[in-house]
Amino acid sequence: MAVWVDASLRLNPAFADTAASVFKAAVRSAGNPAAARAEINEWFSSQTGGFVKDILSNSIDDDDDGSGGGGAISASVFLANSLYFNAYWDHPFFPHLTEEGDFHVSPDHDVRVPFMAGSHQDAFMDVGCHPGFNVLRMMYRTGGAAGGDKMFAMYIYLPDDRDGLPELARKLASNPAAFLRRTIVPAQPVAVGELKIPKFEVSLKVEASRLLRELGLDLPFLPAADNSFSGMLLDPPQGQPSRPFSTSASSM
Repeated sequence: MAVWVDASLRLNPAFADTAASVFKAAVRSAGNPAAARAEINEWFSSQTGGFVKDILSNSIDDDDDGSGGGGAISASVFLANSLYFNAYWDHPFFPHLTEEGDFHVSPDHDVRVPFMAGSHQDAFMDVGCHPGFNVLRMMYRTGGAAGGDKMFAMYIYLPDDRDGLPELARKLASNPAAFLRRTIVPAQPVAVGELKIPKFEVSLKVEASRLLRELGLDLPFLPAADNSFSGMLLDPPQGQPSRPFSTSASSM
């Protein structure tokens, strides 16, 4: 965690001490908006192994455009936190086995992409077969390359038809919880033959205020008259504060 405060303001020592002792947060002074944006983006990049970049895409001295995920913000104090998941596959892929192959974008459109391969030949893995699609559960090991607990997994859904992805996505979006319960893979692993998965990157960037409020975190996002962050500062700025803004990004 890290805290940036506008260079023209003074952070309350009690808040700074709590941030440092309880949350292990570094407290920093923010200069001009462009420099502050660059420093905050660099902090996120360094904390996430370079996966989360440019979380603030515009200068932070303009008004928030409210569009979510890409707008600029106005801030006297900026609180940042990051969560970086790093684990090993239970059945790893080997870089030297990566080779190009055809990826079916649609029934009449293929593209050449690198496919990962590894120690999956005749391995026993969790596969669920359902009408119209299959689902593969790929486990992670959290104890390092030598082994460890298998607490997390990635689920890969593959439609039978080359044009079946939109329908599969529609079913998932209509009732995610019920759909995922119905498609849990069997407890008994099955032997798989050749397994190749295209290399891919998943990223998501959202304005997270609504999500946080749905989880019950209301106070920071109430109208200015109903909440107060003045305890963070010895001399809070005068005038109407800007709307609290929260942004979240994930990348894999």
